Amino acid sequence: MRKIAPLIQTLICYLFIVLFIYAAVSKLMDFENFQIQLAQSTLLSVYAEFIVYTIIISIGIVIALLLLVRKRTLQQ
Repeated sequence: MRKIAPLIQTLICYLFIVLFIYAAVSKLMDFENFQIQLAQSTLLSVYAEFIVYTIIISIGIVIALLLLVRKRTLQQ
């Protein structure tokens, strides 16, 4: 069981990477529609332009890159 746990953890991490990259790419592929939909929101219409870029860059790409960085152990 101890050998399987790290494999499962790595698999889940890679699946999250794929999920976030897929979400960012799908928003980039249909950028104009995504921007229009956010602009139609009553709460977000004022900040729609800023939120569109923030969501794509920070949430999609940066989180996927952070998941790729391996955590260094404190035992050096």
